Amino acid sequence: MPEDDHLSEEEVNADPILKGLARDGLSLTRENYIIRSYGEIPDDWAAELEAELPDKLQDWSKVEE
Repeated sequence: MPEDDHLSEEEVNADPILKGLARDGLSLTRENYIIRSYGEIPDDWAAELEAELPDKLQDWSKVEE
């Protein structure tokens, strides 16, 4: 799974969620991004939600069909 060492400073600064995670000292992971965005990981995670994640955090194997 992609983590913060794969995201450039420019990518982090361009995304308010990533920037907030970094400011708060949290790992820039897919799970933290989703929890920060939605409060928890939704049970019915779908393709349209996955597509909203930064490209480097997307994991299409987690999408329910």
